[in-house]
Amino acid sequence: MRGKILILTILMGVLLFAVTASAGDWAGKTAIGIRGPLFTPFDDHFGPEPFRTGLMGSLFIKQGLSNSIVLDLSGGYAMTYDDPTATKDANLKFMKKDLANVKLTNIPLGLTLDCYLMPASKIQPYLLAGIGVDMWKVKTLKVIADTPEDIPIDTEVKFTDFGFKGGVGVNFWLTEQFSLDILGKLTYNAANLSSDKNTFLGDLSKFKNRPFRGYFEPSIGLTYQFGKAKDSDHDGVLDKFDECPDTPVGCLIDVKGCPIDGDGDGVCDGIDKCPDTPRGCIVDITGCPLDTDGDGVCDGLDKCPNTAPASVVDKNGCSLDSDGDRVPDGLDKCPNTPLGCVVDENGCPVDADGDGVCDGLDKCPDTRLGCTVDKNGCPSDIDGDGVCDGIDRCPTTPPDTKVDASGCPLNIKPPVKKITLNIKYRTGSFEPDAASKEILDDLAETMMAYTGTKLEINGYTDDVGSDASNMVLSRNRANGVKDYLVKKGVPSDRMTTQGFGEDPGYFVGDNKTAEGRQANRRVDILSNEN
Repeated sequence: MRGKILILTILMGVLLFAVTASAGDWAGKTAIGIRGPLFTPFDDHFGPEPFRTGLMGSLFIKQGLSNSIVLDLSGGYAMTYDDPTATKDANLKFMKKDLANVKLTNIPLGLTLDCYLMPASKIQPYLLAGIGVDMWKVKTLKVIADTPEDIPIDTEVKFTDFGFKGGVGVNFWLTEQFSLDILGKLTYNAANLSSDKNTFLGDLSKFKNRPFRGYFEPSIGLTYQFGKAKDSDHDGVLDKFDECPDTPVGCLIDVKGCPIDGDGDGVCDGIDKCPDTPRGCIVDITGCPLDTDGDGVCDGLDKCPNTAPASVVDKNGCSLDSDGDRVPDGLDKCPNTPLGCVVDENGCPVDADGDGVCDGLDKCPDTRLGCTVDKNGCPSDIDGDGVCDGIDRCPTTPPDTKVDASGCPLNIKPPVKKITLNIKYRTGSFEPDAASKEILDDLAETMMAYTGTKLEINGYTDDVGSDASNMVLSRNRANGVKDYLVKKGVPSDRMTTQGFGEDPGYFVGDNKTAEGRQANRRVDILSNEN
């Protein structure tokens, strides 16, 4: 597990360096390098054989024939051991000397052509194909019994093969001159060039006697390239491949060396401080949208670029006016003004006559203050006397009756603030006397005309008699006046009564004299009129 984590960490590091590095230029360039560390033999059918996976290291020199074709000459050394205990898949295990009977070594020489598929990129996949010579040696580590002759320790057998090579890899440029690559290369021995005869392994010039036929090399290589390629705009793409050689410093670029502009505003990614600007916006040098009127809709998309400050706008940058009064939302202090109203600079309805119906909708714009009006702003006049409701103190005046300025009949006395009755009662009766009835008849007529008038009727006594009896007496006298007015048509709910008895606080005369006692025996009628 730790090994896998280490390999993954190395690969991530390689990718990180490759992203920030410059692409190499192979044309006419010479490079040297080293690679390793593994090789694993396989048999005639590319299957397992008795040799385990071993170690291999090699040096190479490369010469660029063009930007994509490179001549690669390599040489190295490899070694591994057999595994006599393995029944299968020995080459899937790493070499171990303790159990081995023989040691296998190889000096491989190779000449290949490497074809780079993306020569302008910092990450370059490539294919290779070529030929090679392998100089093998098998050496015994133990006495090998169970053979026609016991084979002693340190017995050596040598043979040389010619083969073909093929592979696939990926090259990561770390800098302009250093690169790291991952390669999987296969060598298949096609012909034997020389071999020791009559060995303990048999005639190794015959591949059928071999325990292996070729080998596979999984490796990591480090390359150093001589000379530096030119990159005038320092964008990491060499001038030879750079289709945009004057890219501003700091721009993110594509594989062709041209600036990337994700939002299409003309300011490249990497410099653009607002990389998600909507298409069509006019931007400043940092790539951020201009908004001259500050309404949140950028210049270029704003169809109303001079919107007043604080206005609420639609997606086109034009002021919203929900109530259609030509004062934009955001400035409109009365945003629900009825359509058709004349408004002031704040968007609030103008109502010149103060009747609650705005100018523009008011068909009677000069209505007298205090009049009740209909939905059109015109005064209502229920009794048709020419005095509008709301001002008319006698709103139920009969037709054709002449009225005063308050809408009340001219022949009816207006209500007064206070009337005092000194009624001369018959024994056992609370009914007003004849003189008082004349006053009450006029009052009833006034009350019927002045429908808004209300009365408070209070009864009082002198100090003759007990407090309790006088309290009852005063209350009954007040109720007697009310009952008489009700009989004359005055609504009961417009009158209240109260008795105060012989309360000294309400005496108006001297109870020691007949005149004073008569003055104290009274009924006061108070109206709500000023």
